Amino acid sequence: MPEKKTILIVGYDEDYRLKLQHILQADGYQVITAADGDAGLKKATQVQPKVIISEWLMSGLDGIALCYNIKHDPTLAYVYFILLTTDNPLEDKLLGLAAGNNDYLAKSCSPDELRIRVKVGLRVNRLEQELANKNKQLEVVINAQQWEFTIASKVQQAILKLEEPKQSGLKFASSYQPCATLNGDMFDAMALPDGRIGALIADVSGHGASASLITILFRTLFRSKVFDISTTAEVFKQVNQSLLASLEDLSSFVTAAFTIFDPKTKVLTYSTPGHPPLLLLRKDGSIETLEAKGVMLGMFEDYWCDQAAIQLCSGDRIFYYTDGILEQKDHTGQQFGSQRIIDTLEQLRQASLEQLLAGILEAVSRYAQGTRVTDDYSMMVVEVE
Repeated sequence: MPEKKTILIVGYDEDYRLKLQHILQADGYQVITAADGDAGLKKATQVQPKVIISEWLMSGLDGIALCYNIKHDPTLAYVYFILLTTDNPLEDKLLGLAAGNNDYLAKSCSPDELRIRVKVGLRVNRLEQELANKNKQLEVVINAQQWEFTIASKVQQAILKLEEPKQSGLKFASSYQPCATLNGDMFDAMALPDGRIGALIADVSGHGASASLITILFRTLFRSKVFDISTTAEVFKQVNQSLLASLEDLSSFVTAAFTIFDPKTKVLTYSTPGHPPLLLLRKDGSIETLEAKGVMLGMFEDYWCDQAAIQLCSGDRIFYYTDGILEQKDHTGQQFGSQRIIDTLEQLRQASLEQLLAGILEAVSRYAQGTRVTDDYSMMVVEVE
């Protein structure tokens, strides 16, 4: 059985109330009446009408005050309110709009106009309530998704947590500042079978769940290859083939920098395919750029990657980072850039590893001046003991 729609008529003019009541009851509506604003508010709270038709001037609450109270009651917020105009319709409408009134009706209107206005009011009432219900459902879904993202982020961070190799001849420190719940940056370190130490930083294109999953996939593929291959370039070549088979048509790619340090000779071998160059902070304060170019991973079959090597000394540091720091913009749209990174590293050359990373973050934040962060900040610094 269809729901009987309730309409509340509020006004001091009893004859007019009865006239409207008779017209609307004949159309099958349940009609309730009240002689003044105070009684109208009480009845509205009790019966929860779909539409209220109210006179302007009444004892107690006038039509404007009644409308304001109705619209500020959460249980009545979707009631369609119709004010009956007086001799000053323009002034009435301005005041009514401020109070939240939906429509106006002249007391001299025809029965057909009354019916049309009421039908419109019922339709608007129904649509607003349907929209409110959809919004509640959407909120539940969003909250559930946010909870899932939070759990997924914690799982990702646990999987990608940097574990410093023991007795490696190197000291490690890392910092990660995400711009979203799930991210596409990672760093890793591993002790290789021959006693050398590998250190990796990588950046997957994009953000969110897909980038997060590809990051974990990349780390898994990398670790499945690195222990059986002796050169940085060959590792990337093998990982690229596996990525192509796994990503297929996802149009995602990975940039990375991988180093292998020999603690016996203190020689560092490195490759940086598609990634920002590493920065070598010499113990004497000088800074060198380490770059061995190559093609980004996961995009092309005809992959190539260079490899280079450099002699290190005790006290030297290697700074690894992703392009989120490099490309952070200030309020004018200018990027932080590589030179500012170098300048900041020079200023922090006497700092501890942790202080160095904190100082970089502070410098980038100060430069951004509150502008939106659009990419993750990931950094790792390694010091030769």
